[in-house]
Amino acid sequence: MIVNGGLGTGKSIVAMNAFIYLLKQEKNIRFIAPNVSFKEAIIDILAKHKKDTKKKLKEVFLGSMGLYDCETLTFDVLIVDEAHRLKRKGTYMYKGDSQVDDVIRSSKVNIFFSDDNQRIRPDDEGSVGLIKSTAKKHNSEIIEINLKAQFRCFGAEGYINWITHVLQIEDTANFDGWDKESFEFKIETNIYSDNSLDSLSSLIMLSHFY
Repeated sequence: MIVNGGLGTGKSIVAMNAFIYLLKQEKNIRFIAPNVSFKEAIIDILAKHKKDTKKKLKEVFLGSMGLYDCETLTFDVLIVDEAHRLKRKGTYMYKGDSQVDDVIRSSKVNIFFSDDNQRIRPDDEGSVGLIKSTAKKHNSEIIEINLKAQFRCFGAEGYINWITHVLQIEDTANFDGWDKESFEFKIETNIYSDNSLDSLSSLIMLSHFY
C-alpha cells in the first residue's frame, strides 16, 4: 500500500493509528522510521515518558538500516513513515542494495507513507515510482491512496498552493480561499549572527507554515 500526501495531510497520524490498531490485533508488526529523531519522539510520547514502556516500544520501532538481512516474509506488516527517505546502495553504514526492496521482501503487507516532494538528499530513493516497480518485481498487489485535506495552516489549501507555486514544486494559480490577514510574510536577509551563510540571503520565512 502506498499512501501519498503532502505536508500537513495527516500521514503520520494515520500511520500511528494503523500501527496501534494492528498491535492490538497481535500482528507481527514493525514501525519503520528513517528519521531517528522522529522515531525517538514518537516512542517518548507513546510511552508517556516511562522507561520500562519505552524499552518495550523500541522493540517494535526500527530504523531503515537493519532489514537488509531479514528473511523473506519475516513480518506480517511493516509500516514505513517518511518512505521518501529510504536509502539506496552505497549510503553510509547501509549494507544492503535497496531499503525499498528490503521492506517489500521481508513483509507480507507493507504500507509506505510517502511524499515525493520531500526527498531532500541524493541517496533518498523512496519514490512512488520505485516502490511500484519494486512491488511488481515481487508480484505484489499495489493499492494507492491519496490524502489531500490540509490539517495545518488553518486548513488553508490556497496558502499551501501558493507556497508550492513560489518554491517551484508545482505550477498552480489556485491561490484563493485563505485569510491572508492570518499569515505573515517576511524576507530574512540572514538567519545567522556570524554571517556564515550569506548565500542564504532572501530566504523566505513563512511564520505559519507549520
